[in-house]
Amino acid sequence: MNNDIEAQYEAIRQEYRKQSTAWGRAPIDAHLQWVVAQLDLDPQFRVLDVAAGSGLFSRAVAPHVGSVIATDLTPEMLEQARARARETQLTNITFQQAAAETLPLPDASIDLVISRYAVHHFLSPIAVFKEAYRVVRPGGRAAFVDMVADENPAIRDNQNRLERIVDETHTEVLAPTRLTGELVSAGFVLEKFLSREVSMLFENWQSFLAQDAPSRLAVRRALEEELAGGPPTGLRPFIHETHLYFTHTWGLAIGRKAP
Repeated sequence: MNNDIEAQYEAIRQEYRKQSTAWGRAPIDAHLQWVVAQLDLDPQFRVLDVAAGSGLFSRAVAPHVGSVIATDLTPEMLEQARARARETQLTNITFQQAAAETLPLPDASIDLVISRYAVHHFLSPIAVFKEAYRVVRPGGRAAFVDMVADENPAIRDNQNRLERIVDETHTEVLAPTRLTGELVSAGFVLEKFLSREVSMLFENWQSFLAQDAPSRLAVRRALEEELAGGPPTGLRPFIHETHLYFTHTWGLAIGRKAP
């Protein structure tokens, strides 16, 4: 296997071993419920959640489908996913450690592939999209939701630089045209692209980091400089009731495999 991707896998496992407990506490919020509402789920569907992490997306769709297979690179994240599924008595989710680029599933065996908040960790998003295309049955779909960046390359580069400061496994937040373009290049017909603005209290972002961690302070300085008239960060900061917030745009790209 390519040395770069092996190094990325190991970096992800190390990083998300540290973050697993925090992700295990994360709720199924209104933003994720909005995503689920766009998916036209069927009680007979066999769903695959790629880079499932602590299983948020898996648990959000599980009550609406026949079964979910949740795959992830990091054992500790999968253990959080198993624990949360047990707590909520969801018995139709199975868990398997696997890389997004090499899924341990037969061709055309899945009705719907889903993935949330993971594309910006893939070294080659199109390689993951092609693997999703392989495992989806004819007529089936794939739904990838992730942060998306500004189409302006300078603003996009600033956002990606700041995201990498706090998480070195971050590769690139894609612009909407690239996210949808690569999904189509992988073989899917684009069914729809939707977006949603998601505001975040800065103090709650990357909660595993101390408030005075150098990486957090560096990002905070950049946001405050933008508010004072400095260069755009792509994170669109604002102040509400004396607290610093910023905004991510979530993009949801849904593609269908031709029958």
